[in-house]
Amino acid sequence: IFLLNISCTLQESKNPDPPARVQIVLKEAGFDTLEYEQGIDAVDGDSNRIQIMWRSHPERSKVTRFNVYRSEYPGGIANYKKLSRSVEVSNPYSQDTVFIDQVLYIEKPYYYYVKAEDKYGQESSPSDTVWYRLTEKAELLSPKGGIITELPIDFEWQILEIPHEYILRIERFYGQYNPLVYVEIVYSDYISPRKVSVAGDWLKSSSDNGNYRWRVDCIGSEAFNSGSESAWEIFEIDIDWGKK
Repeated sequence: IFLLNISCTLQESKNPDPPARVQIVLKEAGFDTLEYEQGIDAVDGDSNRIQIMWRSHPERSKVTRFNVYRSEYPGGIANYKKLSRSVEVSNPYSQDTVFIDQVLYIEKPYYYYVKAEDKYGQESSPSDTVWYRLTEKAELLSPKGGIITELPIDFEWQILEIPHEYILRIERFYGQYNPLVYVEIVYSDYISPRKVSVAGDWLKSSSDNGNYRWRVDCIGSEAFNSGSESAWEIFEIDIDWGKK
């Protein structure tokens, strides 16, 4: 009996294998123009932030948190430091698989990988490494508030370091859910300020009157790995559609 108890204790104290490797969401062509952008990317707003994404872990019940590692140098695991904030798994069936790194510098590349951790403190092997370099944000000039009563609508912005191209995004603004209604890739022409007239074909009836918001994304020289996203500006559309 004594030997049996020792054997059971040893088996219970033996930890299982560490979690499987995390699968990073890699950025692909066209992701920047979708309603839900995916992959490593700049984050909209006034501050400098980068978003990292990964897929839901296959061993959901096994993982307690995801740890994000960052480096300012591309090579060697020794250069990477675990960030103090981790992504806790409170519900394995609705995992949060997004991490936003904050208080970063522009024009500095940041490299990341992610590890899954179990309740024993065991980590998976590193995920694929992804990287991103933030660039200067566009300053939105017009419209900034106010009411639009005529079409087309002129969107204007300026920037000091002119990027390769822009993405103009317009959303219907409700507060919580803001569906994408218009997106356009705009070539820079190396001119600032830059103005784009939008005809308003995406507006169909008086039900389209209301609040909207817009922003400008800058695409850097490394299309998948550099850029910025401006803060949003809100405007209102109030058009007499009976006269159109």
